Amino acid sequence: MLEDKRTAGIYHLTGRDATTWYGFAKAIFERSGNSVRVKPISTSEFPTLAKRPAYSILDNSKLSETFDLRLPGYTESLKSCLARIALDDE
Repeated sequence: MLEDKRTAGIYHLTGRDATTWYGFAKAIFERSGNSVRVKPISTSEFPTLAKRPAYSILDNSKLSETFDLRLPGYTESLKSCLARIALDDE
């Protein structure tokens, strides 16, 4: 447990680059070799009870600065994840 008040607070843990849900879905299908058409929609077109901002990203600079932690981008992590899934299927 962290006892140091200098490290207390809320941290966002995310890759160093940003994307949309559309971009992430498109990258998953492209990297997995599936030719699926992914249709982008706006936030307002997605049915949800929660109100969502039109544009929002997680900022992990506090985490990086406090703990000197640099995470890979989502594309690198996605590549690694898909490779692990492929190995698990063998």
